[in-house]
Amino acid sequence: MGTFRTRILEWTDRLQAALLVAMLVGSALAFGGAVWWWRPVAAALAVGLVVLGFSRVAIEGRARIRLSPLPILGVLALGLAAAQLTPVPSGLARRLSPESRSLHSRGILTGLALQDDRAAELPEALASRTPTTVDRSATLRWLFDASIGLVVLVTSARFARRLGRTMVIWGSVVAVFGLMTGVGLVQLIGDAPGLWGFITPGRGPSWAPSTLDLLAAPGASVLRPLAEEGGALGPWMLARPDRPFFIGGLLGGPGAYLAIAALGLPLSLTVLLQVLAPRGSREPMAERIGRAGLGPLVVLLGVVVLVGAGLVGALAGPMLAVPFALGLALAGVPGARGTGLGWLAVGVTLLGLTGLGTGVAIHRLAGLGDDPKLSPITAEPGRAADLWRGSVEVVKDFPLLGTGLGTFGRIHPSYKSTDPSPTTAGSSVLQWLVESGMAGGAILAVAGLWGLGRLVRAWRRVGSADRALACGLVATAGCFVGFAAVHWAVELPAVALAACAVFGTMDRWLSGGTDLFVEAA
Repeated sequence: MGTFRTRILEWTDRLQAALLVAMLVGSALAFGGAVWWWRPVAAALAVGLVVLGFSRVAIEGRARIRLSPLPILGVLALGLAAAQLTPVPSGLARRLSPESRSLHSRGILTGLALQDDRAAELPEALASRTPTTVDRSATLRWLFDASIGLVVLVTSARFARRLGRTMVIWGSVVAVFGLMTGVGLVQLIGDAPGLWGFITPGRGPSWAPSTLDLLAAPGASVLRPLAEEGGALGPWMLARPDRPFFIGGLLGGPGAYLAIAALGLPLSLTVLLQVLAPRGSREPMAERIGRAGLGPLVVLLGVVVLVGAGLVGALAGPMLAVPFALGLALAGVPGARGTGLGWLAVGVTLLGLTGLGTGVAIHRLAGLGDDPKLSPITAEPGRAADLWRGSVEVVKDFPLLGTGLGTFGRIHPSYKSTDPSPTTAGSSVLQWLVESGMAGGAILAVAGLWGLGRLVRAWRRVGSADRALACGLVATAGCFVGFAAVHWAVELPAVALAACAVFGTMDRWLSGGTDLFVEAA
């Protein structure tokens, strides 16, 4: 009976691994998870992960609970979205979110209306219950997607019980990054701006993204007349999406590639150094790697680090390349002595930094930053400042509960000062504050403070030989958070799911687990 139960647990773990890989890789292949058919597929995969998780608990007869606030904070974020969706009495709505109340009851934003004309007579507010979100359907979609992300985070934290399991998660992210790097490089050389080089949203086969998918994905749109003649009030207007140069199959253009690279590039260097590390062996490196059959993997990872860093630098430019430079340095240098690699680790890190610097030089010399289709939304300081300034104005008008999670694209056109209407704030951190207010800011602050507070204690528990992996994990988290502060990141489902998986492994480490860095016996 014990052997039978062990086999069932092994098959449960294999199915969990398959579903996690399908979720992470599948979302990237499904055009970044922004295509119309991905949401039901992701829901089915998430249900499978939940069922397998409870099945394992039932088979083992016990539930191992780790003391970590991150899943609890995730549930609180879902609760915040549910609270924003709930209609409340008019008096309470005015106290919680006066502008949202005005938008639902009068159809206008009071602050903007009075800013244009202080003596304007406002319409009488309807005495009815109203939610605090400005767009209930958008917040409901966010709640659905965030629930799937929470499942991935919790499952990854429970799944990463050995180094091999951790590498399943990290390897999936590295594989996505490597695939997008290779395809993107071919696209740039061949000047093929479509998805995967040949698919145009709205003009492809039925399973390809539609124009509505492109409008909902991170990017920008403009209002243009549908025809010269329209209705009695003027020409009919139609939202037309911006069509950037797509890198790989990710909707969102160059920014989508940079967002996935903020996770994939430091992890690629971390995995490469882990493969090169002797881990107690006294054999020469060439013999050890050749005997284990790891030569092709080492070459592939080296190419991914070098070419990926170069492509990141070419697309990001000087300002956005800073988080990647810090991530590479932190992933490779601090753990060099503990792994036994020494100067080799430093050399490999410098190779990645050289590729990044070369890419930045190409960005300047080839004028890639002057091409709006290849320039990320916050690569130009002036454009970024205008976008962030408008987002700060929204935060001031919706201070307590925000505009509603997932509603930035709905509210920002009322505050914009340019023709295009971006669907993101150009900063995931700032967009979170816009959509969730001080309540969401408190959740984010608690998560950050807990992570920083546990970091030193968790570092001391890791053996010297495994500290390179811990450095890589910290570097990946730092690179991603730094990039998310100056550019959008989690607004694309594929990036959000990859971040949940990686931060799930970090949650296991910070909450006391060191088994995710240990080889199976």
